Amino acid sequence: RDRLALLMDHREERMLETSSWELTETHLVNPLKKLSGKKNWTSEEIQRCAGLFRTNGLAVQATGLSPDQEWLEDDELGNGRALYPTMCALSHSCSPNCRVMHSLNYKLVIRSTKHVPAGEELTI
Repeated sequence: RDRLALLMDHREERMLETSSWELTETHLVNPLKKLSGKKNWTSEEIQRCAGLFRTNGLAVQATGLSPDQEWLEDDELGNGRALYPTMCALSHSCSPNCRVMHSLNYKLVIRSTKHVPAGEELTI
């Protein structure tokens, strides 16, 4: 949970996109508030989660299936996103020195694409 606190959700920018903000309130925030029962999630908490996924979430690939699971075609899995807080700490670069690879059980593997000298920032 502490690592999630370090991630940005771009709340201010998202609030300026009023049609998108209202759509999120109507189709995500309000239903989740009703489902939260005694937890009483606030609009702010749910919008924070939505912002984290929108800003930092990555598409989940079919390789998330483990060997003991029945294999499905990619289009049968639907669309999904996941948060990988450690990976989110890496900086973007137009000429990255690392790449992100999907592995079994929805894990990500970060691999260098070239020699990275000690102390150099890892970028994706």
